This record gives sequence, structure tokens and C-alpha cells, in this order.
Amino acid sequence: MDLFFIADIIGITAFALSGYLVAVRNHLDLLGILIASFLTALGGGIVRDVILNTTPFTFKEYYPATTVLIVLLLAFFLKSIKRKMLRENSFLWFQIP
Repeated sequence: MDLFFIADIIGITAFALSGYLVAVRNHLDLLGILIASFLTALGGGIVRDVILNTTPFTFKEYYPATTVLIVLLLAFFLKSIKRKMLRENSFLWFQIP
């Protein structure tokens, strides 16, 4: 694997997660979360390539969009696990022995 490829994956992951967290904090629906995450993770590169008058890299390769989708699925999954654990643990916290 190329070092630039790994750096690209890390950057896409970080910005997709950043967009997800901002969207969740602002109580957006699923479409809003998707748009915020995709624009945050891939929007800068798309604008750069449009200004340079080339086909955006995101549209030529499959892995940028796939990376964003995987990050979003993991974030949804981990959020649901956290919510479930908080419900189960809160029941145990409020029981009086």
C-alpha cells in the first residue's frame, strides 16, 4: 500500500466522522447526516478538481465514497450500541439494594 493512499483513507475517515458528529449535534435527519458527511469528507477535493478543470477524483475512484459509507455505518452501529448499553446500565444504576 502506498503511504499517500493510507493518508487519504485516514483523512476521509476523519472528515466523514467530523461531518457526522456536527450533523448529529444539530439533530439532522438521515439525509442531512449523509449530506454533511459526504460534503465534509469529499467536498474540498471536488471543488479543487473543478477549479483545475479535471474530473473529480471522487468520481473516478470508488474508495472515497465507500470509505464514507463504511464510516457512517460504523458510527450508526456504535451509537446504537452505546445507547443500548446506557439503557441497560442506567437500569442497574437506579436499583437500590
